[in-house]
Amino acid sequence: MDAQNMDATGSGRFGPLQTLVDDPRCGRIDVNGPGTGRVFSVRAGRHQQEPEIAFSSDEVIRALVERVGGRSTSGLQELTVQLPGDGVLHATLPPLTEHVVLTLSRPAPRPAHWEQLDAMGALPLELGAILTDMLRSESGIVIIGQPQSGTTTLLNVLAGALPAGAATALVDEPRELTIAHLPGRFRVKPSPEHGDTDDQRALVRQALAANPDWLVLNAALPEDLPDLLRLMSAGRPRCLVSMTISQPPRETDDLLEVLAMFASIGEAGQAPALALLADASPLLVQTRRLPARGETPWRLERILSLTGVRGGKLTARTIWTALPDTAGVSWLRIAAPARSPDADIPTLPPLERGAEADPDRWTWAGIPTGVAGQNPLAGGRGVTALLRAWIQPDRPFANVPPGGPCPTCAELDALLAPTPAGDSPAVRAVQYRRALHRGLHMYVSAALDPQRVHSGPTTVDTPRDPTWDREDGRPILRVPRVSEADFVPAAFVLHRHHFGAFAAATLRDLQDGNPRLRFYDDRDQVFELPGVAGGYRGQGPRTTVWLLRMADFPDAVTGGDEFSEIERLVFTQRWFSLRRP
Repeated sequence: MDAQNMDATGSGRFGPLQTLVDDPRCGRIDVNGPGTGRVFSVRAGRHQQEPEIAFSSDEVIRALVERVGGRSTSGLQELTVQLPGDGVLHATLPPLTEHVVLTLSRPAPRPAHWEQLDAMGALPLELGAILTDMLRSESGIVIIGQPQSGTTTLLNVLAGALPAGAATALVDEPRELTIAHLPGRFRVKPSPEHGDTDDQRALVRQALAANPDWLVLNAALPEDLPDLLRLMSAGRPRCLVSMTISQPPRETDDLLEVLAMFASIGEAGQAPALALLADASPLLVQTRRLPARGETPWRLERILSLTGVRGGKLTARTIWTALPDTAGVSWLRIAAPARSPDADIPTLPPLERGAEADPDRWTWAGIPTGVAGQNPLAGGRGVTALLRAWIQPDRPFANVPPGGPCPTCAELDALLAPTPAGDSPAVRAVQYRRALHRGLHMYVSAALDPQRVHSGPTTVDTPRDPTWDREDGRPILRVPRVSEADFVPAAFVLHRHHFGAFAAATLRDLQDGNPRLRFYDDRDQVFELPGVAGGYRGQGPRTTVWLLRMADFPDAVTGGDEFSEIERLVFTQRWFSLRRP
């Protein structure tokens, strides 16, 4: 909102509201007509009445709307005005309402990083790392909670953690998200010709026309859930959604019943709605508003992963939950954090060649569900087994965009040209490898792009090149600390060729509060990587697990065990040492 222009009398352009407009903590102002007790604000995330601010008549409110909007409201029932600073004014006028109703909203300061949520006690830092990890594997995440329970703030932080290279459409009619300035994000502006409900749907249609990778929808309406679930089922775009409910469900079954009720709006009965939910399988993140005490107004209550339908009801697995009867400072991990395409890839049989040459035909055909677009820097045991064949000592990785000159890409293209005959497992396996290797180029290029590194609201110049040093007489290559989700694994891929076989690994806090993962090779060299820690700390456990697998440390899975050896080590130990047998 523009707080600079003052009218001739010296009062603010926004009249009695000027003091609220001038307050940078204020993100929303509601005027529900003239009289005392009709003005409300949201300041520092808290909704409150403003008893000292009042309008004497509808004509005074209308005059403010016309002054700010720069036009007459004669004959209008509604008016929406875009304001400088990404703000918006929306007025509803008689006879549509009894009095002139006015809303001013703008993105007020709110947390944008996991560290801020950890500091305020809303969720632990390690849980933020897990949620960031889940963005790579989930086609849809729904954040749900009562009003003022942190759903928008959590959405703001999650949307800020999306990959920098992903085109992300922000549908944010309330103007509450503060991450629109980040690379790849674009805010879809509302149209003044539509009312609230139709306007949000029009915004979503406008966003989908831009073919984004991600759709971020703040304050989704319950009746929009079926269409959003269909988008999640299709997998493009992937959806990150917040929505509010009037009463917080106490139990998991209660939350699932509310979700099923929303999904059945406009559908032909509950059975199709349940099938739609089971097919889309969004990750559910519930928040809860806490009693007004201290600096923790809300907390993350639970994370659920839908598992299907049984006996006419949704079923789900609890991944994380807040411990009962606490102030939101203790959480319990129940199950593995995410679904992941973690199957090992079989040895390839000889590839049969056909007579026709049509390489593009085979680029994505036959790739297993969930592989296209998969981030290789977050892959499981089968993915890392393939990547190790390409990321080896003395074999530099070609850091080029997808389609650039790369010997490995050329080898895989040659296997598929001329076009292989039939749709055999061998053909699909080669297609998988080619898609995976092209994805590796895409994600490494994105993570190492200096224009995509942000710290807060502005781009910063951060040293990104590793430096050689000596410690205890040994050469050591130190990778700098950069706040980019995939930077550390991308740096490993780019510089692995400098080292021989790794014989040992340690994870330690080297007395400066910053954990470091070190690999020791058979050439008496050290490869040091920052910001990675076990026990769900630092960049998150999956990055640590991925790096240890890429360094080729043994990672067996005991029959019937939920975790592999490396996963169990990283998930349970904050610091550790490993030595190859």
